[in-house]
Amino acid sequence: MSIGHRSYSQVTSYLSCPKSYQLARIVRVPETPAWYLAAGSAVHACLEAITKDPKQRGESLLPLWTTSFAEEIESLENRGEVKRTEWRTGGRKTKDRPNAEDYGFWIDEGLRQIQVFSQWFDDRLNEGWSVPTFAGNLACEIELNVDFGDVRIKGYADLIMELPSGELMVIDHKTGARTPDTFQQLALYAFAMEKLSLPTPSLGAFFMTRKGELSIPTTFRQTDLDSLTDTIVNVDRAIKAELFPARVTSMCKGCGVANYCVAVNGSLAKEFDPIYTNKEGK
Repeated sequence: MSIGHRSYSQVTSYLSCPKSYQLARIVRVPETPAWYLAAGSAVHACLEAITKDPKQRGESLLPLWTTSFAEEIESLENRGEVKRTEWRTGGRKTKDRPNAEDYGFWIDEGLRQIQVFSQWFDDRLNEGWSVPTFAGNLACEIELNVDFGDVRIKGYADLIMELPSGELMVIDHKTGARTPDTFQQLALYAFAMEKLSLPTPSLGAFFMTRKGELSIPTTFRQTDLDSLTDTIVNVDRAIKAELFPARVTSMCKGCGVANYCVAVNGSLAKEFDPIYTNKEGK
């Protein structure tokens, strides 16, 4: 597979399940969208707007949220063949939420999350935090395109903030309920900025939008760069070597390509899974 660059999400997708990566990104089967992914993208777009435009923080955020969410839903529907009534949901089904975290949940929850961030962001500015400017651009959604080992990685850092102490912190927004158990993504952004000769964050944290708070900040070390580079290079080599073993876990039932996967007896596996199509010479 010829590719000009990879992304951190590609690396983590492969590590989560190589077979899912193969089906979604190489075979490109029609993936079933998820409400939490649509909402997550819309929340990120809103947080970017709030960060860049002070006027947004002084107005009702409802129009911003409903427009962003509607646009993301329309975009996903236009790209696929799966009706929104069949989209995957996250969370647990309860008496109050019989359909789990579907559209009805996110239309309210998404608004709450961006309101919480807006208040948190204003509070930090009032405490003397600031968003620096690099090369005339506000340090929000910074494009980073650099090499780790012999692999080009392209990504976007959600937000860089300067603390009253003068230290820089790279912040990545997360709409999920669980705080990531690795800080590699934050390290990637920090070291990418260093490679680009930009002011380099010494701290990193996730802004957990459901809780409305930062995770405990981490610092970065040379060993973080070494480990990150090793991970990226080895994943790249594995993909080029076409190594795609299935990793069967309890998460398979919520996978967007499960219908096409032989490992979970997907109904369309014999038509799409390369285990079969390669045998048939397709």
